[in-house]
Amino acid sequence: MFHPLNSTDSCADPSLVVVELTGPRDISLAGALVASKEGFFAQQGLSIRFSPHQERDSRSDDGSTVIVRLQNAHDFLLARAAGAPLVAIAGNYVDSSVTLFFRRDRNIHSAQDLAGKSIGYDPNSDTGLIFEWFLAKNSVSRSTMAERQLDPGLQGLLDNSIDVVLGHSGLDSLALEKAGIDYGTLDPRAYGVHALGTVYVASEANLRQRPETLVRFLRALIAGWDYAYNHPDQTVALLASPTDSDAQRNALKRALQQQREYQRPGGVRFGEALRSRWSDLYTFMSQRRLIRTPIDLSKATDTKLLTEAYRVRLGPTSTAE
Repeated sequence: MFHPLNSTDSCADPSLVVVELTGPRDISLAGALVASKEGFFAQQGLSIRFSPHQERDSRSDDGSTVIVRLQNAHDFLLARAAGAPLVAIAGNYVDSSVTLFFRRDRNIHSAQDLAGKSIGYDPNSDTGLIFEWFLAKNSVSRSTMAERQLDPGLQGLLDNSIDVVLGHSGLDSLALEKAGIDYGTLDPRAYGVHALGTVYVASEANLRQRPETLVRFLRALIAGWDYAYNHPDQTVALLASPTDSDAQRNALKRALQQQREYQRPGGVRFGEALRSRWSDLYTFMSQRRLIRTPIDLSKATDTKLLTEAYRVRLGPTSTAE
């Protein structure tokens, strides 16, 4: 659905920031894509290259290339606990967008209605983590459910072989709409689960050696999200492929609006991940023994760069203001 971006390929460029993606290019990246197309990164003296995440030993990073990774907070904490010298510099989804999807004819209205149902989820992903947290917060007996611990995607709902699938609001919901399925949802946040979603991560070496570059990156990223939500029609025009139908463009616009509540819950500014969210996630993962090595969250997260980015914003002609 997204139109390809033109970008430079030279990692020798000192103004280059490589944005590594641990998932597909989707609506959660809209702010960065808009910032690139509208020239907000260029106004900050930066060129941007989007790239799939490359597995490497980040402990050997000399800081010469600025790499910012967009990844799930769950995966970031696992990497940090394993010794990766990475630091979260901003939130992307301050609330996780994981949602329980089901066909409406299953008559599921509450957590208790999951009894007797088959549940599909990936135990090694954020959907598995949120499902575990959801069960811990609510008195639902696991013995009454048929758990499918695999990554079914939406196929289980599409072929009607699974009652409930854990997916992501604004992404999987649109796929179900496209398939013409009348579906319902349970939002884990309504049942006491408030988990961090995705975050922007950089290396400790980059923080030491190139903090001003990271501040400029965040400044342009903020402007991109400001533009996206103040000019949704123009944003859809920027992100959609020229061959997209009106229905596809309308779906993209709906997805953009659905994501807003996960990025700025309660009116927080883009990128501001509450310390309590980090603590809650870390505590839950430690209790489940997903994390066995203690993490100093004060060193694993940084708020100074985002604060500086907000202190000097791009001018009104560069944002949606």
